[in-house]
Amino acid sequence: MNDHLYFAASLHRLYNLTLRDFGRANGLSQTEMHVLLFLHNNPDCNTARDMVHLRPEENNRRVNRLFLLPAAAPLIEGLSQRQGQFFRALQRGLTPEQQAQADAYFAVLQRNINAELARLGEGGPVTDRAGT
Repeated sequence: MNDHLYFAASLHRLYNLTLRDFGRANGLSQTEMHVLLFLHNNPDCNTARDMVHLRPEENNRRVNRLFLLPAAAPLIEGLSQRQGQFFRALQRGLTPEQQAQADAYFAVLQRNINAELARLGEGGPVTDRAGT
């Protein structure tokens, strides 16, 4: 496996493992945790369509908006803490200059990803935040 694919696979695995125990303790699947974090981190992207980057069928213009209920607050707090733990672990040892360089690098990668998705006809809302 090349270095970039290994990095991406390792990153994905670490992220899921960081959330795993919290999900198990609270009866949440990986998908449920990702949806909760997405809604928490991206309150303006609150349709299922936003989440899966699909357009509605032409004859079906209904949009179902999703909102977090106050009862979800303890789950959101726990998930947010673990998400923060994940990002702090990734950035450990980086100087502020290195972090700025990494941010710039990933911004270029994201623009390239967006352009390629658009070229392939898969464009859609892409959030600036990693909140799944």
